[in-house]
Amino acid sequence: MRGSKLLGMLVLILGALGCRQDSAERLVILPKDHPLEFALTYFPEYPRNLVGSGTVFTVEGGIRQYLSPWPPRLLDRIECLVDGQVVRTLQPTDLWQKFPFNTPYIQPFPDRWTYYFQCDVDRFGVPGRGKKVVVRVWQKGSAVPMEGEVEYHYDDADLSQKALEFIRGPMTGDVPGNPDRRTRRLSDTTVYVKNEIPGMQLPIERALNQYMSKWTGLRFIFTDREDVRPLLIYRNGPGFGARGVEWNPNNIYETWKWILELGSRTTHNPDDLYGEMVVICHETGHAIGLPHTGCDGVFMDAGSASGSDCGRLRLHPYQQMAVKMVYSKPPGYSWR
Repeated sequence: MRGSKLLGMLVLILGALGCRQDSAERLVILPKDHPLEFALTYFPEYPRNLVGSGTVFTVEGGIRQYLSPWPPRLLDRIECLVDGQVVRTLQPTDLWQKFPFNTPYIQPFPDRWTYYFQCDVDRFGVPGRGKKVVVRVWQKGSAVPMEGEVEYHYDDADLSQKALEFIRGPMTGDVPGNPDRRTRRLSDTTVYVKNEIPGMQLPIERALNQYMSKWTGLRFIFTDREDVRPLLIYRNGPGFGARGVEWNPNNIYETWKWILELGSRTTHNPDDLYGEMVVICHETGHAIGLPHTGCDGVFMDAGSASGSDCGRLRLHPYQQMAVKMVYSKPPGYSWR
């Protein structure tokens, strides 16, 4: 009886949540004696699920299990498959220990740990529309995995077109006094980084080298020098922000030096690594030329630095391609 009441409560809570754009949770509810539960938590729609060569498509999900130490002892592995082939395998230690979003997702089960995973897919099989990334979650000792799937479209030409629209729109068209749709960018694809917050070295390194580099194709090199260009300096400040402080006097679209302020935090908080990296990617995004987005499910959401529920540690493939297209041309190139 108690189990049926709990299930009824879960149904009411999930019903009250409604369906948020692109991220309605589709929960797999398992028998009471099954210790693992799994849900895919992000279902992007076109053009967010449009992929192409050289881009990364992020599949996200969560896992629940009864109280256990870290890492989740009952999980064997998570596989992401494309066209029947495994393209990415995650081990238990690849998961996040806490669900990173401000969401009621974990509330019905306060006595369980919640883990979160990102499976970044960069091999898409043969081109086509309506393709699937199949996610398999293997529990130790089980011969049958739990499965879920996310749809995507693999079309290089369409991806390039959407990237061009993003460049002509949010990246340049929304900027006053820029009728020629000229793009501002750093002076090189190799970017030097000086960190003036020693206690934040881990999240800054991970945000840049594990995420920003694979999304944008830029290379980040840490240094103690200030005579190298282009240079990003991360430091504390009264709030969060990105300020361009030096540029080519002969080409205002070529930036050389940025100050990125990450608030007053001086020490990395392991329980907030995800949130820290969203903020770091957000401010870095401004420096490389990305604009604010609406509630688009990427780290450039305008409220990411203040903990907005829209900001996520991802960049849509067409936005990734837009950055790569911009950096394939000189600063100030006209995309009109």
